[in-house]
Amino acid sequence: MRSKLTKLIGLLLIVIFCVSMMACNQGKSAYDIAVDNGFVGTEQEWLDSLKGKDGKSAYEIACDSGLFSGTEEEWLKALNGKDGLDGVNGKDGKDIFEVWYEAVKEEGYKGSYSDFLLEYIKGTVIETQDGTVNVANNALLSSVEVYAKSHKKGAAQFFSGGGTIIQDDKESGTAYIVTNYHVIYDPESEDTLADDCYIMFYGMSFLKGEENSTLEDMLKENAIKVEVIGGSFTNDIAVLKLENSDFYKNSPYKVAKIANSDDIIVGDTAITVGNPSSEGLSITKGIISVDSEYLEIAGADDYTQVELRLIRTDSDINHGNSGGGLFNSKGEFAGVVSVRDFSTNIDGFGYAIPSNVAIGISNNIIKRYEDKDTVYEDELAKEGFGFNKCTLGVEVYVAESFADYDEIEGVVRIKNRIVVATVHEGAAQSFIQPGDEMVKATLNGVTRDINRLFTVSDLLVNAEKDDIFILEIIRKVDGERVAMTLEIPLINTTYVM
Repeated sequence: MRSKLTKLIGLLLIVIFCVSMMACNQGKSAYDIAVDNGFVGTEQEWLDSLKGKDGKSAYEIACDSGLFSGTEEEWLKALNGKDGLDGVNGKDGKDIFEVWYEAVKEEGYKGSYSDFLLEYIKGTVIETQDGTVNVANNALLSSVEVYAKSHKKGAAQFFSGGGTIIQDDKESGTAYIVTNYHVIYDPESEDTLADDCYIMFYGMSFLKGEENSTLEDMLKENAIKVEVIGGSFTNDIAVLKLENSDFYKNSPYKVAKIANSDDIIVGDTAITVGNPSSEGLSITKGIISVDSEYLEIAGADDYTQVELRLIRTDSDINHGNSGGGLFNSKGEFAGVVSVRDFSTNIDGFGYAIPSNVAIGISNNIIKRYEDKDTVYEDELAKEGFGFNKCTLGVEVYVAESFADYDEIEGVVRIKNRIVVATVHEGAAQSFIQPGDEMVKATLNGVTRDINRLFTVSDLLVNAEKDDIFILEIIRKVDGERVAMTLEIPLINTTYVM
């Protein structure tokens, strides 16, 4: 059992390490550095990981022990050597964790240095400097292989891809999984949508069956059957449901942490999970090449042209990666791997549907599916797939586009100034005027700065009819730019196939 002194030494060393690293990495916080070195979790979870087992911070322990008296700011300053962070008395050249290890050994710790790192430094990754191992393993626990069965002229055929767990109820063994629509759709089959769909989690494998076993036999024996509950053809999104699975209840598999895909910047780490060649889940790593672009491709029927807003990455993407997850350096789900452009001879790039779009559409589908009390007689009920999207009834345009350089973070982002061009009959008719500049929007507690053409559209995917859409604008009144806040009831929806 560690004494207060041991906890104090360890916690002080962590803070010294973080402060020193901040001095050497201008523009990055200690949390960012921790993520770069393998920590997976929110900033609050990281801060909590620095506390002792009794929940107290290093500063609180220092005060309780009587070794320090003063404010937290004074305590932080006291951690520096008198010659500064990198001065003679502020840095002795030793590995900070080795110093801590020596201290706990003096208190009676018997484990090895590796055991110490695993036990005492929550969230630290031993295998790599950049944290890929930690991130990749967390991504695998939220990913599945997907196998979809359809029939063509009486013969069964299968398509495979990947998927990501986005919602669950662990106690009941229920989970919702997002994948691509084209994974569960076969334009040449009798019913087009998959007759049966199966998933396999990371670590599951096809056990050797009888000599003449078919893929279907092996799936029934080894995989888990799931239900296709809905999807959007034009957005290439489908949602699967796993229900009452004892295997899932007692497994380490879990819901992915969801990233705000608006925060993606060029150069970010891109980790993709997929099921290439139906050989099981595997991971590739690259970077974000383009944070948002529009691409016109053939839809799931291999004929209809659809336009998708996509993230471009140079992470290797091949057939079978479809539907798998794109994860960022924090291990957060940032998109659904959708397509690689095989129409050209240029290699080295693939695409993913941003998480804000994929999750918004999936949540929309799940809410409709779970509403068992309402009898729907709309176009969605008739077609059996797609979703209803709330609309404002306005057309907007980019009045200005520019690169915004953040000196503190050291990153550059594209930003747009979005202005209303036309107002049609609909929800916004009595509120918005042509020429209004859109600044910020809030829907159900989620706020987004409107600095890209797609921001409002992405946010509205999450809306339900009669929700209140709070829109901050700038309007010219008598030649003056006046800030206004509008509360717009969303009374109009449109069917999206």
